[in-house]
Amino acid sequence: MMRLRSMWRWSRTVLFATSVLLLVSACSQKTYDKAGYDKEMADVETLQEYIDLHRTYAKHVEDLNLQRIIQDNWEEMDEDGAREFYRKHYETHRDSPEAAYLYGRIVDDAGRAIELARETIRAKPEWEYGYRLLLGTYNQMFRHSRDLKPEEVLVTLPTMLKEDDAHFHYVLENTPAGGELLSTVFQYFLYTERSVLSVKALNKARDMGARWAQNDDRYGIIFAAQRQDDKLRTAVNQEADRAVEAGRVKPEERNDYYLQSLASYYADGFQYGQAIEILSQLVKQSSREEQAYLYYNLACFAARAGDADKAIRYLEKAANKGYTEADWARKDGDLYALHGSDQWEPTLELMAANAGNNMDAKKREALAEKIEKDAPGWTLMDASGNPVTLSDLQGSVVVLDFWATWCGPCRMAMPEINEFTREHGGDKVHVYSVNVWENAPGKARVFMEKHDYEMTLLFGSDDITKLYEVTGIPTLVVIGPDG
Repeated sequence: MMRLRSMWRWSRTVLFATSVLLLVSACSQKTYDKAGYDKEMADVETLQEYIDLHRTYAKHVEDLNLQRIIQDNWEEMDEDGAREFYRKHYETHRDSPEAAYLYGRIVDDAGRAIELARETIRAKPEWEYGYRLLLGTYNQMFRHSRDLKPEEVLVTLPTMLKEDDAHFHYVLENTPAGGELLSTVFQYFLYTERSVLSVKALNKARDMGARWAQNDDRYGIIFAAQRQDDKLRTAVNQEADRAVEAGRVKPEERNDYYLQSLASYYADGFQYGQAIEILSQLVKQSSREEQAYLYYNLACFAARAGDADKAIRYLEKAANKGYTEADWARKDGDLYALHGSDQWEPTLELMAANAGNNMDAKKREALAEKIEKDAPGWTLMDASGNPVTLSDLQGSVVVLDFWATWCGPCRMAMPEINEFTREHGGDKVHVYSVNVWENAPGKARVFMEKHDYEMTLLFGSDDITKLYEVTGIPTLVVIGPDG
């Protein structure tokens, strides 16, 4: 009898130990997939939790598409940390084309990204992602939007392109499914004055159903590049007629629309002389306000053509005519060649002064657009899970900023809204950042924490966007004390 009890105690011990081992094994075999990632993202509340989650998934995920999502989301909130992780991953996996590709996607130097793309292609010549990295980087360089230095745009880019000519030809002949990469191939062959190959890329992409190739305006660029002036003018005339018929352009504005479109086609086809000549004619028959924007475009065309002296003169004329967008000009890649000019900073200062002078007029325009109707009621949850109800705010001014973390213009506007909140927020003015159309609500909490914004975060829904007729973001709504 004693022996039986002893054996029973031993068997219970074995069963318990086995259960623990199975539990440990199950925990150690956690699957790192998209469903698990989405679930954990929804529960993230702090920036550190967000960073830890992405570091963990980046270490374990094998699926490349999910790894790209993780990388993009991590970089958005913790650029330095994400970049360092993928750099170290690349350094310890030098034989891996996947590691080179992922590091190339996040490295902050376009030239280094090109080198990593070439390395990826050498290691895996038929793998489409090496070409995606290569052409994606060039596409950003063509658009001047990857924080390039002026000398990279004006000197380095042509040299780099020459080294990759064979790769552009390879993509033209061996296009991955979808044809989206052919957009950069199209631009490249236009840039290198081989428009016949551009036509081939365009036709092939159109046959493959690529969205970028479905618009007829691409053929207008080809006509411009090949100086098929009659065909181009016919196409642009037809485009102007359609714009009038659709109500996008008033009949009396048709000629201006036609000339500006014609100039844009010539510029996109690298025929800057023609573009400048057309806009110069249009300036003579335009109002002062229109002239400011036309001179700005002329400055861009002249700078892209390599004539910095003429470009800065046009830019000065734009400022003298009342152009106000100094911040835009400073970031505009078309104007990088002008940054070294003695007139660059004084011209931008004049633009900024113009903006200040126009502020009263902008306020009058905003008041003229005020809608005299009661604001629809709502109750939304804040970041702590507490309800906020509009009717409880009666007697206060309520500002609603509809936004999402993926929306670039939203992110650009938020520092200004935050400054307004710091200066005016309180019992009488409530400023809410209403997060809508977001895939992972936890990301909004982390974004607000990262930037230390003082607006109150609310989680919106399709219902409130419909109530307030929000069709695009950012949208700013101001509700008066009377509702």
